[in-house]
Amino acid sequence: MLDANAQDSHKNDTAIELQASTPCDVVMKSMLHIKESGVIDFIRWNLVLAPNHSFELSIKYGESKPNTMGFVIEYHQEIKGTFSTQKSSAPKGDIYQLSAANSDLRLSLLKLNENLYHLLDPDQQLMVGNGGWSYSLNRKIRLVKSNPPYFGYSYPDQSDIIRGCF
Repeated sequence: MLDANAQDSHKNDTAIELQASTPCDVVMKSMLHIKESGVIDFIRWNLVLAPNHSFELSIKYGESKPNTMGFVIEYHQEIKGTFSTQKSSAPKGDIYQLSAANSDLRLSLLKLNENLYHLLDPDQQLMVGNGGWSYSLNRKIRLVKSNPPYFGYSYPDQSDIIRGCF
């Protein structure tokens, strides 16, 4: 359940820059309005969340080119808009809700800690990756104050979400 009166837990004046490589399944294609057909294995993300609650998302996607970090044919989108943050009890934590400026595109991220965010599906549940990619976005420049996850470590107020080894 979302709490509309929640405050943004990120209180400083610097942008949050997140990066990831995620799978591109049917749900993600729908969420990102990806219309290209054919093989699309994964998406490379660069997301900037600005202090003024605007965002810029750059995604590149396509069929994975073997033995490289690139694509056989690369497609891309640039998406800008605004975001809001709300507290959630299930899953527990701060949820960043992104709304594109020129379309009905909506994305939600759960903040696991200052360095790690996870995409939520349209039902606001954690998305599940595959053997090659997850749906976690990492801060480009890691904040030192966050403890690294390791086997058996649980974050304060996140023990119901984070268990085991990353």
